[in-house]
This record gives sequence, C-alpha cells and structure tokens, in this order.
Amino acid sequence: MLVDRELQASHCSGVYIDNLDCGLQTGRWLLEQQASRVVVVSGPENSNVARERVTGLQAALLGKVESFEILYADFFMDAAWRETSRWLNSHKAPDYFVGCNNQISLGIIKACIEHRLRLMDEVNLFSIDHVSHAEIYGFHFPCVSHDLQEIAWQALNLAIRRVQDGDSKPGKVIVRGRIAA
Repeated sequence: MLVDRELQASHCSGVYIDNLDCGLQTGRWLLEQQASRVVVVSGPENSNVARERVTGLQAALLGKVESFEILYADFFMDAAWRETSRWLNSHKAPDYFVGCNNQISLGIIKACIEHRLRLMDEVNLFSIDHVSHAEIYGFHFPCVSHDLQEIAWQALNLAIRRVQDGDSKPGKVIVRGRIAA
C-alpha cells in the first residue's frame, strides 16, 4: 500500500494526492489575491511531485502575473531555507512565496525572518500543505490542506479489499486538497 507519493509499483494499491490540482488551486487563489510577483520554492526538479505542483502553478499563472520564478531546493526545511535566503540576498521580496510542502514553507519562514521581512505584511506565504503549529507564533498561512482522515480511510479500504480478495487488482484513489485560507 502506497500513500501520498505514487511510485512505479504496479502491484501496489495506493492513495495519492492530486499534485497537479494542488498547483492549479494555488495559482487560482493567488490570482484572486491579485498577486503580481510570485516565487515558488519547490522540491527537486526531477521529483514527480514537485514537477506536477509547479506545472499546475505555471498553467494557472504564466502570462497573468508580472513575474514568476521557481527555486528548486528539496522537500526539507534547511534546503529551502538556504535557497530562499540565497535568492533574497539579491532580490526584493515578492508579493508571495509559495512553499511546495510544509517543510519548504518552514524554510521560507526562516529565511524571511533572517532577512527581517515581516511575514504576511512585507511578503506573503502560501503553502501547499498545512504549516503545523504556525499559530503558536501568531501566523496563519493560507494553504492547500488534505484531509488526512479521508486518506487513511481510503488506504484502509483498499488494504481490506486486497486482504479479502487476494485476486483483486491493485486499486488507486486520488485525493484532492482544499484551499484553507
């Protein structure tokens, strides 16, 4: 049973996040906010998850915003922090940073604090994935949120079906996130 990330394993059932849709929803939301300068901090260029999220963002935003840049880091806070900080050393903060997962978003937050940028004032952040415990520090970041109970329920149902019927073909369920503004 695979959950979240789809791998080339045709014998496995899986519940996967619709990453292209995450990017499309994020881009549409940014347009509603009248964002003009957007910097996306993504996972590695060769990651299917990163590629699909960025493709969705590009489809929604290209030609509709003043500038759109992609910084490739990794899905970890420190890599995103280093890449964002490096970029901020030579650029004015954008209207919006988009973190392609919650760890990347934490790295963006760290870089913005390091560069003395007031989050949600001088620069905004949108996260694909909820940034856990941000409210402790007085922040609420809009995000694409996924219903983890729904994902678990779908995975459990697929697993039970395979156990009850060993001849059943692997199943695949795609789960879409929702904007939590």
